[in-house]
Amino acid sequence: MESGNQKAGLGSIQWWGFSPATDLVQYAPKRDQELNVLLVGPGDIRHLLRTISENPGSKINFYIYEPQVESIARHLLLLLVASEPTGAYSLQNKTALYLDIFGNTLIRPASQSYLLQKSRVLSEMVTDFSYCKKRASFVELDRLKFKDRDLLDDQFVFWRALKDKFMVSQQWDIRQRQYMGSRYDAREGAYDWDLQMALHDRGAKTIMKHEYKSFRSSGVSFSPEENENHESPNRSLSSSKVMGDGRGDKNAYRGYWGDVVVGPYITHGLETDNRELTKLVNGRPSNSSEMIAKYNINELLTKIHSSQSCKFENFSLS
Repeated sequence: MESGNQKAGLGSIQWWGFSPATDLVQYAPKRDQELNVLLVGPGDIRHLLRTISENPGSKINFYIYEPQVESIARHLLLLLVASEPTGAYSLQNKTALYLDIFGNTLIRPASQSYLLQKSRVLSEMVTDFSYCKKRASFVELDRLKFKDRDLLDDQFVFWRALKDKFMVSQQWDIRQRQYMGSRYDAREGAYDWDLQMALHDRGAKTIMKHEYKSFRSSGVSFSPEENENHESPNRSLSSSKVMGDGRGDKNAYRGYWGDVVVGPYITHGLETDNRELTKLVNGRPSNSSEMIAKYNINELLTKIHSSQSCKFENFSLS
């Protein structure tokens, strides 16, 4: 992939990170003190979840800056998923919900219902700080500008305004055509080439051919649970992009403007503490990135909710 094309393929907003989830405490000079961690444009909450899960009882304050409010909206949504009490959702269901919202352009009915419900909760959180402290005391939004709070609320309103269409499948295909150009007519072979040259040759060998093909062709990265279908547009992946209209005027257009070439597998699907999952068979990985991601998310959530001293600490967004 040429650098110019690759940049176009990555899009103008980052919906997921391009490095594995890391316990950031290991880089702290003194680990027995309260830590303040600044994350600039992480794209998701992978480092936050990994750090919290590996350091029960530690006092850690996360300060996160994102250049676009739509990324902040996603962080808040995924934080709510991760912090749901186990009495409301089993760990298996919560893992499936997290990965569905995190990495799929089309989501299950249960995920769609959750997204609609939590959009109202999040709207109230960004407009009423007293409610925010009651609903999610670990989140601080007071550093957000008033304009950004309004933009966040606009995003949450769009999530539940189903009359405003989000044609993500059509937009995904358009983005792929624009990115691939003349290669689009031979896209099956192009997917294999991109997987080998851009990902496997750089160490991401657990990404299997079938899952990468699913991501590139439809934006659906993680398979549904049994007897469920991906049928609803994942409105948390919508954002606005300012573009010229050909007459010299610039307008904001809502659509899918994120990554269409790498995929969400790197964050949780490459590395794991479970060596059984990374065993090689005839020189090839025995488990897919999806299998590893499901295990890793389940483990993160298990550690967070099983330890009484492992709690969400301050999480400030700007």
